[in-house]
Amino acid sequence: MKLTYIANMGTMAQYKNKKILFDALHQKKYFTHPVSGEVDSIRYKETPKEVYESILSGKAPYDNIDIIFISHYHPDHASSTMLKEVVRTYAIQNRKLNIICDKITYKKLLRKIYSEPEFEENTNNEVKNKILTMLEQNVYPVDYKLGEITSIFIQGMRIQAIPMVHEGDEFKDTELIAYKIEIEDKNILFTGDAKIDKTNYGKIEDAQNRVLGDYAEIVTQPEYLIVPFPYVSTLHGVELLTQTIKPENIVICHFIEKEEDVHNWTKSTIRYYKRKIIKYHIFRCRQYSIKMISCSYKNNVNVNRKTKMEEKPMKQKVVEISQVMDLVKDGMTIMVGGFLACGTPEKLVDAVVEKGLKDITLICNDTGFVDKGVGKWVVNKQVKHVIASHVGTNKETGNQMNSGEMKVTLVPQGTLAEQIRAGGSGLGGILTPTGLGTIVEEGKQKITVDGTEYLLETALRADIAFIYGSTVDKKGNIVYEKATRNFNLMMAMAADTVIVQADKIVEVGEIDPNMVMTSGVCVDYIIQG
Repeated sequence: MKLTYIANMGTMAQYKNKKILFDALHQKKYFTHPVSGEVDSIRYKETPKEVYESILSGKAPYDNIDIIFISHYHPDHASSTMLKEVVRTYAIQNRKLNIICDKITYKKLLRKIYSEPEFEENTNNEVKNKILTMLEQNVYPVDYKLGEITSIFIQGMRIQAIPMVHEGDEFKDTELIAYKIEIEDKNILFTGDAKIDKTNYGKIEDAQNRVLGDYAEIVTQPEYLIVPFPYVSTLHGVELLTQTIKPENIVICHFIEKEEDVHNWTKSTIRYYKRKIIKYHIFRCRQYSIKMISCSYKNNVNVNRKTKMEEKPMKQKVVEISQVMDLVKDGMTIMVGGFLACGTPEKLVDAVVEKGLKDITLICNDTGFVDKGVGKWVVNKQVKHVIASHVGTNKETGNQMNSGEMKVTLVPQGTLAEQIRAGGSGLGGILTPTGLGTIVEEGKQKITVDGTEYLLETALRADIAFIYGSTVDKKGNIVYEKATRNFNLMMAMAADTVIVQADKIVEVGEIDPNMVMTSGVCVDYIIQG
């Protein structure tokens, strides 16, 4: 199963020769509250123009789409204007496409289509007839009746359309349809913004407690569960997912944009899932936008004097360098430990050079030398933006900065260290007097505390951190020798994925706990240096 992220809940799933789109057509970035009329301050992504145009034109990878699913008519999930253009274009060009949606979306679509010139009174033309034929034969509006599941068979796929309750009392009138799709030996459950509680994942009852239907068998243990981030980021949502629904893979999307996530809501949620799930792996498609966790759950064990608690298997963290390099993509933000190449994970640096990655945003203390440390990335022109405190030992950094080939952000060293520490601690930033009255303060917010003025420096985080450890056990507990500690210590807490290059790997228990400088809980992978 291949998943391609589009925007918000918008996702494309591909398996063998089948392609389906979920909530992939929407325009507005902000949502207007249906009761208060206020515009939501949390901003979400819209369908990228190039994706929308590719869907219309049938350009790969959006060619030969079998079905477009719409869960409900909210602006961050569906646009009747975009949907109308898709229907019109496919009908005129005689291209095959099926659409399954709720009835509100269907009515909105009809209004848009009937406002087209072809549908003026007393007109009868070929375009109009083609559109009407497509609406009649290929668009499936689903009745919203809780407890009643509609089964549809299209292109060899079995689809179960499941009416569900939308999250939030203010959306109680929203008609939301979740979809369970079976494609040969694979199945997907797409929930839209369905409420994450037993209202939608067990017996459905009305106000008089009469059972309207039982969803439990259909919605539990799907192979792929596609859910929105805000609704699975609560403790209640985590418990329901990991104890009741138990999907094999949780695909989390509909994240707020990275610059809006000042409190690291995303990171803290993913870490909580890691604690609840034994076996996991996080895949990333389009930076910070979609995550998939492959799951294996703790068995429920009754513990008494005659039975022992089942031990949690330890994740295998020691891997080959080729395995971790598969996680590193163009355009990522990467932190690299070291100070003038002392304590720099050279093997990981060289692997990036060999892979030929580009457009890297690099966070480091310095850019090393032309032939040592991250300076090799600069020489190879793999870096588009470097955030560092010192670049004077690598003349190529200065050359590219002066020519405009690479953006360089110089930060006072103490400020840089504190920004990284703040990122690892879940803080939004730090207050510092350093830089006041200099060019450092340009464009930055000033805050006065007890009569003293400070600059607000926002926290720094990365997609991946490359760090170095002198001695590392197989759980990832690290000891740094002398000056190699430098920035490695704080970077180990400030990235979504942390990879340590170990000078020496030892068995668990061989390191004195009092000597551990970075805990293994911060480390995802270990490679031999």
